[in-house]
Amino acid sequence: MRYSEWARRYYGKVERTSTEPKVHDYRNQGWAWSCVFREKRDDKGHLWSGYGFGPDIRKDDYVILGHENGDHATYRVTKIRYERDPRDMYHADFEYAPGLYDISEDGKIVALNTEGKSVES
Repeated sequence: MRYSEWARRYYGKVERTSTEPKVHDYRNQGWAWSCVFREKRDDKGHLWSGYGFGPDIRKDDYVILGHENGDHATYRVTKIRYERDPRDMYHADFEYAPGLYDISEDGKIVALNTEGKSVES
């Protein structure tokens, strides 16, 4: 079975009805779920271009990337283009977006308010 056939069966047709930005957790990357930054677009390291695999990522969504030391960083998708084959591969531009999300002790993503406190608290 070709990868594109497998991906179509695995992901199916993805339809998101909400226009709200979604958070995509790339802390644990693997086959068919990865995000790679390849080029820094500014001197401060806030703007990047890259590519990855994953369905239903849209402009203004957020990706959380894990680092080898256990830290993480949040980036906003400013531009995205999906490939035709494989359908889940994308090329995107990202902007560093600190202070919007954090990771709780049990590993869940938590939205933060303007004071940096958990929205659920």
